[in-house]
Order: sequence, then C-alpha cells, then structure tokens
Amino acid sequence: MDDNVFQIDQTNDCSNQEINNFNLSSHKLLSFGSLKNKSSSLLSFDELDRKPSEIKKRKIMHRDIERQRRQEMATLHASLRSLLPVEYLKGTRSMSDHMHQALNYIKHLESNIEELSNKRDGLQKSCNRSSYHTKTMDNSLHSDKQGVVTVRSSWIGVEVVINTAIEDGIPLSRVLQALIREGLKIIDCNSTKVKGRLLHTIESEVSNGGRRIDQSELQRKLTSLISQY
Repeated sequence: MDDNVFQIDQTNDCSNQEINNFNLSSHKLLSFGSLKNKSSSLLSFDELDRKPSEIKKRKIMHRDIERQRRQEMATLHASLRSLLPVEYLKGTRSMSDHMHQALNYIKHLESNIEELSNKRDGLQKSCNRSSYHTKTMDNSLHSDKQGVVTVRSSWIGVEVVINTAIEDGIPLSRVLQALIREGLKIIDCNSTKVKGRLLHTIESEVSNGGRRIDQSELQRKLTSLISQY
C-alpha cells in the first residue's frame, strides 16, 4: 500500500516538473515572440518617420527650382522690355503680350533691313554706272577712232554706250533698229555732249521669248555699223 502511494506521488512530481518545464518554455517563446513583434513595430515606425522627411526635402527642392526658374524668367522678361520701343509697350502688361509685340518688332526690323539693303544695292549700281561712264569717256575722248561702242549688263538688262565725235553724225535710229532686231526692247535712251563728243547711253531689256544676248557679238555688230558713217 505505501509503495503504491509513493509511486503515485513520484509520478505526480514528474508530471508537475514536466508541466513547469513546458510552462517555462512557453513563456520564453511568448517573450521572444513579443520582443520580435515589438522590434518589427519599431522598424515600421522608423520607416514612417523617414518617408515624410524625404517628401519634405523633395518639396523644398522643387520649390527652390521653381523659384529660380521664375527669377530667371523675370530677368529675361525685364531684358526683353528694355529692348522694345515705347510704342510697342503701350497697352500691354502681360508677358505673352510683350512676346507678341517683340515678334512684331522683329518683323519691322527685318523689313527695314531689306529696304535699306535694296537702297544700298541701288546706290552701288548707280555709283558703278557713273564711274563706268566716266572711265569710258576718259578712255575714248582722246581716241583716234571714229566711235567707241561698249556693251555690258545693267540692272534692267543690256546697256549700250556709244562715244563718237559730234561731226561724225551717226544716225542713232539705225543703232536702235539694230538692237530691236537682236531681240531687245528699248527702255531709255539719252545723249550727252562732252567736250566736243557725243555720249549715247541706251538702256534695253530682253523681250519676252527673246534669245540670250551675246554681248561680245552685239558689240562687234554695232561697231561695224557705226564705222560705216
């Protein structure tokens, strides 16, 4: 009887020990799990704290870039306004209005440049023509020839200059007829008396459908024509 009781008590002690060990192990596992969860919670809060900081930095950077861009645009706008005449700024306030007026001003300047270029070219041609006539007279006034014929291109077509002595009496109508036969249309003709000689200047252009004029050949024909008188 006593032996049986001792065995039962011993068995109970072993069972209690196992239960205690199990409870201890369970407590350790639960403690470890709670620490792990706590650590995970701390990491997630750190991440949440870090993201708003990055977003704030990006916003600040974006504002700085935008502020710099606006300052540059304001500087360029002020420079543009300083280049425009007062009459192009009247009644305009916005930047888009000033840009539109700047385009109009550029077109106006381009038109003026083109007009001045045309005037310059016309003056150069006039000066060249005047100097050419002067040179032609100087070279031929003291010539022993009866007449000197010069054919060259002009701004409207072909120019013919005939320098003869007054007493030669070359019929100018024959010269004009010869030019018409060559396919030229007479535009202008004038004669000038210079130191006992006559200087005939004939301006002509190629008629519609006319052939290409060989200036050397035309000069030869006219020289042959006036040599007959």
